[in-house]
Amino acid sequence: MRHWLLCALLATASVAAGSGDAPVDFAFGIRLETPGPAAVYRLLMPQVIYRTATREDLGDLRIFNAAGKPVPHALRHPRSADREARPPQELRFFPFERSQAGGSERVLVKVHTDPAGAVVDVDSSGQRADQRTVSYLIDASGLQLPLSALSIEWRGPDVARVALHVSEDLQRWRRLREDATLARLAHAGQRFEQRRIEIPTRTYKYLRLRVPESGDPLTLVAVQAEFEERTADPQRDSLHVLGERDTDEAEVWRFDTGGRMPVERIELSLPQPNSVVSVVLRSRPHAQTNWRLRGSGILYRLDLGQTELSDSSIGFPPVTDRWWRLEVTSDPAGLGAAPPELEFAWRPHVLQFLARGPSPFLLAYGNADMRPSRLPIGQVLERIGEEQAEALVATAHLAQPVTLGGDERLRASRGPFPWLTLILWTVLLLGVALIGWMALRLFRQMNA
Repeated sequence: MRHWLLCALLATASVAAGSGDAPVDFAFGIRLETPGPAAVYRLLMPQVIYRTATREDLGDLRIFNAAGKPVPHALRHPRSADREARPPQELRFFPFERSQAGGSERVLVKVHTDPAGAVVDVDSSGQRADQRTVSYLIDASGLQLPLSALSIEWRGPDVARVALHVSEDLQRWRRLREDATLARLAHAGQRFEQRRIEIPTRTYKYLRLRVPESGDPLTLVAVQAEFEERTADPQRDSLHVLGERDTDEAEVWRFDTGGRMPVERIELSLPQPNSVVSVVLRSRPHAQTNWRLRGSGILYRLDLGQTELSDSSIGFPPVTDRWWRLEVTSDPAGLGAAPPELEFAWRPHVLQFLARGPSPFLLAYGNADMRPSRLPIGQVLERIGEEQAEALVATAHLAQPVTLGGDERLRASRGPFPWLTLILWTVLLLGVALIGWMALRLFRQMNA
């Protein structure tokens, strides 16, 4: 199926890419290395493209093969951060409370902990054989991550309602879940299992699982701690820029990134420890347009002896503006004597192109008169499916930069005279005039 889709893509691309674009139409280029055969290649957008492209949508770039023919390409916006599952962790548990068979009297066993608070022994000596366990102590003191759920294995009834309590000292307990249900059912070859008890995500020290006191006894076999999925930090590019003081206002600094990077986070360098500053961040796409608010906050760097506590960044949705403005609305002493430095961070776009024609391929960019190429590579890969698309796509690498048409291509030309537009407007105006003349003539005849 995926090969038929690629054939359809090639047929469509032959028409769509059959324009007169040539490498010399662009200012600069980068030769690409494509190790190994593949149907589609991809690469992360290099910073030089953002700094040179004349269009905010990066529409003035093309991919050419070794024969100088354009090949279909598409830009994909960076995905959000991938979430990675953390493996569960086994927890130790101990019988904690017992009740007399046929009665309501409960017996609490003795718990011994080490200096760190971990349970090392539970003394259940002296208990009678007719007593049954009605609660279990679960030791979560050794976990390094916030707990979000418990996975329970048990022997006994197929359906049971249990309760969960938490404590920090084994003396005072508070309710966490009173209505959790454990179930394992089978019918007509189908199975249903509910072994998880979801709880608010946070760190816990001790948990007490209360089981039913009547009916078949419920005996724990295993308890696993489950954690929230980890958000993997996506690959980012960054750029450090020193500010220039605004001549109009003393505590206002301007920054020029020199390009149209999709910035989504800035970090202010605080050279002095124990610094706290309040700032407002603005940006604009051109030097003559109005400033737009992007974020504000209190940034700090605190020295706590053995450790350091800091929060010196501001995040926001991606912004491709080139010019930035930092306003210090508090005492600027924490910035130091030197001009402030901002780190601009962004996730680069993914460029995908079809491996059509001979290699090596050339990434050409920079043309103020160029319109974006619209080819359906991204849609076709989505229809194939993510797993199958991964088998078709290989990674290309940047090689040698080259100069093509030079800086002259970065300046917009006046272009050819729009004769077709002029003719269309002339015909339209003549038609309006003719209709008006006919209406006037008809009006005179009716009056006569």
